Amino acid sequence: MQLIPLFEPGVSIRQREVTEALAELYSIIICVDQVEKMYLKDVILDESEYNRVTTRLLQQYRAIMTNNDEDHDFQTAFGGSLQEFCKKYGVIASNGVLRLEKGIPLTTEHAATDGNVKSGNTLQNSQSASASATDRDGVTTTGENLARGIAEATGNFITVMDAVKLGYRTRDQLHPLLAELLLSTNRVARLESKSRGRLVEWLVHVNRLRGQESIDEKAARKLLEDLDTAYREFYSALG
Repeated sequence: MQLIPLFEPGVSIRQREVTEALAELYSIIICVDQVEKMYLKDVILDESEYNRVTTRLLQQYRAIMTNNDEDHDFQTAFGGSLQEFCKKYGVIASNGVLRLEKGIPLTTEHAATDGNVKSGNTLQNSQSASASATDRDGVTTTGENLARGIAEATGNFITVMDAVKLGYRTRDQLHPLLAELLLSTNRVARLESKSRGRLVEWLVHVNRLRGQESIDEKAARKLLEDLDTAYREFYSALG
C-alpha cells in the first residue's frame, strides 16, 4: 500500500503549522453546521447538551483566531473574513458560518418561551401557579434560584455597562460579557424582541472585530444607550 504524505517534502514546519490551524478551522465550521442542523431538526432534543457542544466549538474557534491574530501568514491564508475563508476553500456550511459569526448558541440568541417565562407576565406570576418550575436548561427553578438568577442578570447588566464606561472596546473584552448577559436574562425574563435584537447585533459586531480592533467612542455611547434600554425593559418584564 502506498503511503500518501500529508505535506510535500519541501513544506516548512511553519507552513505546516498554518495549514494545520486552517484545517482545524475547517473542521470546526463543519461541526458547528452539523450541530445546528441536528438541533433545528430535533435530532438533538436536550438544549443543555446543544449549548454545551456549541459553546465548546465556539470557544475553540475563537481560541484559534485569537492565537493567530498577529500571524501574517495565517491571516493571509485565512482571508479577510469567515465568508472569504469559506469561499476560498469551498466550504458550504451556512448554518455553521452564521453561528460562528454571531458567536453565541441559538438558544442564547432566541430566548425560549416556556412555563416560567411568558411574554407580558412576570416570573412571580408564573411561580404563583406552581411551587416550582423548570427553566430553559431543564433545571428546577425555585423562589431562591429565581432570586439568584435575577441578581445574576442585574449584576451582568451593571458589569457590561461599567466595562464600557471604563474603556473596554475590543472583542476579547466585550464579547464574553455580552454573551453572559444574554444567557442570564434568558433564565429569568423575556426581553422585548427589539432590545434583544440590538444586543445580538452588538454581539455580532463585536465578534467580527479582528485582533486589537475596537469599537469607537460613538459606537460605545450607542452600546451604552442600548444596554440601558434593555436594562429598563428587563425590570419591566419582571413586574
